[in-house]
Amino acid sequence: MADVYELFLTCPKGLESLLLEEAQGLGLDEARAQVSAVRGQGSLEVAYRLCLWSRLANRVLLVLARFPVENAESMYMAVHAVNWEDHLDAGGTLAVEFSGKGSGIDNTHFGALKVKDAIVDNLRERSGRRPSVDKVNPDVRVHLHLDRGQATLSLDLSGHSLHQRGYRLQQGAAPLKENLAAAVLIRAGWPKIAAEGGALADPMCGVGTFLVEAALMAAHIAPNLRRERWGFSNWLGHVPALWRQLHEEAQQRAAAGLARPAVVDSRLRGRPAPDPAGAQQYRACRSGRLGEDLPGRTGDFRAAPGQGPDRPGDLQPALWRAPRRRSQPAVSLPEPRRAPAPELHRLERRGVHRGAGTGQAHGYPQP
Repeated sequence: MADVYELFLTCPKGLESLLLEEAQGLGLDEARAQVSAVRGQGSLEVAYRLCLWSRLANRVLLVLARFPVENAESMYMAVHAVNWEDHLDAGGTLAVEFSGKGSGIDNTHFGALKVKDAIVDNLRERSGRRPSVDKVNPDVRVHLHLDRGQATLSLDLSGHSLHQRGYRLQQGAAPLKENLAAAVLIRAGWPKIAAEGGALADPMCGVGTFLVEAALMAAHIAPNLRRERWGFSNWLGHVPALWRQLHEEAQQRAAAGLARPAVVDSRLRGRPAPDPAGAQQYRACRSGRLGEDLPGRTGDFRAAPGQGPDRPGDLQPALWRAPRRRSQPAVSLPEPRRAPAPELHRLERRGVHRGAGTGQAHGYPQP
């Protein structure tokens, strides 16, 4: 019988009910929601499936221990009591994240330091070696949450946050997180709409997060299929054969989803094609027949400056209506201001000479 672990899934606040339903569908037992999280029981296979298929979770944590904390020393002893040789090689790397406060621990940096010391001392006493700290890509990422004197010690199986799918090549000014976009689509019923052949249009797509997430759902592609590094990759409890099996299964589902022919909504069948005048104008622009009367359009159409048929790389129609020119009233510019005579007299005494016939003053150095 496979070992059963306590799993803790974090998510943005407000998505708990959606994540609860998703986690139950992926095999999480005894699941229940709490603020910004869902917790339950599951095997290592369930944990892997949650990492690979969850569209809403931020992180998947595997709980190692729960214990009361009276002060910093009692927390150190409880963390030290865990058999860390089952999770981390003594010559490996680790990172520690600490959240919460209480029991005399009001600084998260101090709390993380005590947890790190307990792990390092445990491995050094057993093997004579100690792991080093790597905050970017550690072999194991440990998380401890302290709340009202109760501590939860966990391993982060996801590594970096699961909203980082791996397909975004450029970052917009204010990008929408991928799991938030997925939550909006799920709440709007997009998976059912896509299965029935519906379409999705996003006129203000920005970097296209909604459209990419919608396409992943419609094609049954695991959202984290492209991720190369995980928090469990160098964890000693990792089972590579099981992970490869689940990953290959996800790849097969993605290939089948992409090969499936698109389902056209019956409401779109039999509709007349849209007016092709726009396409004709585009072809006219590309061929140089500008200004001709085309069906469905009137007016003076010309190529926009810097575009048109002489720019073969241009992908835009570059058609625009010439603006109507309006007569502008003549504008008379005011004459240059002349300094009064007394002021000119003072300027001349200070070495400033008035230019002959120009009405301007010029300065020159005194001999």
